[in-house]
Amino acid sequence: MNPMHFLITAWVWSPLAIVCVAAALFIYFRHFGWSRRAWWILAAAALFLLTLMSPLAALAQGYLFSAHMAQHILLVLAVPAFALMALPAQTPALPSGCCIRPSPGRAA
Repeated sequence: MNPMHFLITAWVWSPLAIVCVAAALFIYFRHFGWSRRAWWILAAAALFLLTLMSPLAALAQGYLFSAHMAQHILLVLAVPAFALMALPAQTPALPSGCCIRPSPGRAA
């Protein structure tokens, strides 16, 4: 198998990853709408899917430990950074009843 054939045929399709990304994008766009920062969440989603479904995933499943570690680096460092960049500068305030407050008899 030559490298070009491997790059074309080694895609690993994961319906669970696609559903999770679709749900995350739906929640993001429903909550924040479209803005200039929305490109960051799209980049995070694309990088997440590429990490889990590209030939990198096929290599990481049993051939190369370095490919497995490259997946970890992308999933732990790059995807969350892109997702955080997608948040607006000021996020909406939380509802008043959602925070945990200390009981009146205890010191905070």
